[in-house]
Order: sequence, then structure tokens, then C-alpha cells
Amino acid sequence: MYKSIIIPAVAIFMQLMGFIHLYLIYKNGNSHIPAAFIELNFLAAFNAVVLLIAYFFFFKAASKTNWWVVSIGLSVLTILFLIITYSIMFFSKYK
Repeated sequence: MYKSIIIPAVAIFMQLMGFIHLYLIYKNGNSHIPAAFIELNFLAAFNAVVLLIAYFFFFKAASKTNWWVVSIGLSVLTILFLIITYSIMFFSKYK
């Protein structure tokens, strides 16, 4: 396996495991929604680190690996989901 494919593949695997864990905590865990929300914050922080790594390995690289596009897409979707969740919470409080 190429060295340039290992890093995005591991990042994608970790992201998918984080999504599965978050779903299972939300679905089968106790009735405390804040626990799933706190884990969503940790997942978004991990994805921010993935975006930072992708900046150096994808955008600055001479040869671009398409695996990074999947990892970047998952990261952006997670962070956007967190932002939307925060905005819903904010606007529902001041409604």
C-alpha cells in the first residue's frame, strides 16, 4: 500500500468509527442527549485536526490522492452538522 494512501484511509476509518459510535450512543445509550452532543463536539474537533492535516497533505502536495476528498467531505459535513445543531439550540432558546 502506498504511503500517501495510508493516512487518509486511517482518517476515513476513524471518522466512520466515530460516526457509528455516535449513532449507537444516541440510539442505544441512556436518555441523556447531552452525552451524544458532547461526543459530537469531540468528533468535530477530531475532524478539524483532519482538515488541518489534509491542508498539508492534499492542498500543498504535488500529486493529489482522491482519498483525501472523502475525508475532507466527511470532516466538513460533521462540522456543519455541529454548527447547525448549535444554531438550532441558540434560536430555540430565544424564540
